[in-house]
Amino acid sequence: MNSSIASRSFRDNSSGFTLIEMMVVIALLGILAGIVIPSVMFFMDSGKEPAFETENQNIQTATTALMVVMRTDTLQGAFVDDGQWHNDFTDPESVYAQNDDGIKLSLTEVIAPGHLETAFWYKITSDGKVSGRMEPPL
Repeated sequence: MNSSIASRSFRDNSSGFTLIEMMVVIALLGILAGIVIPSVMFFMDSGKEPAFETENQNIQTATTALMVVMRTDTLQGAFVDDGQWHNDFTDPESVYAQNDDGIKLSLTEVIAPGHLETAFWYKITSDGKVSGRMEPPL
């Protein structure tokens, strides 16, 4: 009988963490977060410029390929030569080429059929030149 009272008493005293223990754990987590979060943000930002350069080159290559395949030297569409920055080319009428037979092929169909939304912003001219920027226009 004595042993059951002692064990019950022991369990009652150790049934959780003390306030000090919880505060120490929270403080340590805060310190770790203060170290880790800036490092992660640095690595995320360091990948943005190479991603932009790659995507810009891919869109330039796609516009050139579009013009070659369609045997034309002019791009057409709502976004061509409009002087605006765009990042959503999902609409097939946004940028396309049309050959002498009236056949149309859009930039979206060349790059990503059905959906072409980018993280960066682009201007496209009728002669196929692509200008890009990493930040949204003001």
